[in-house]
Amino acid sequence: ARPPRERNTAWLLFRDEEVAARHRNWEGSARDTVGMLRMAAGKAPDDAGLVALVGELSMHSATFRHFWAKHHVYEKSCGLTLLRHPEVGDLDLTFVTWTTPASPNQMLVTYTPEPGSPSEEALRLLGSMSAMNA
Repeated sequence: ARPPRERNTAWLLFRDEEVAARHRNWEGSARDTVGMLRMAAGKAPDDAGLVALVGELSMHSATFRHFWAKHHVYEKSCGLTLLRHPEVGDLDLTFVTWTTPASPNQMLVTYTPEPGSPSEEALRLLGSMSAMNA
């Protein structure tokens, strides 16, 4: 239901307090997201949409400006994301990023819980809640 310009992880982390609050390691997520923007800007410095996004986030967030000024570059590959869901609580999810030379500007990121973990149980509960509301 969001406008297209708001369907961006960086926009959500720096402009939507509710989404930002769901990241248990917000600072790390924000820093790495800015690093991904830096990498994208290095590959496509004239991308008007990227320039507009960086400009908007710079105007509205001192923290964004601080991270941008650090020149941290980050390529998302694999790691751990720590989230907090308002209905099922904390989720620890391992992620792996998949890319293909045929579409170098697109990536598929899969997030999975550790088998048998509280996060796996929380995701099952969330799935059953969604099925009941459908």
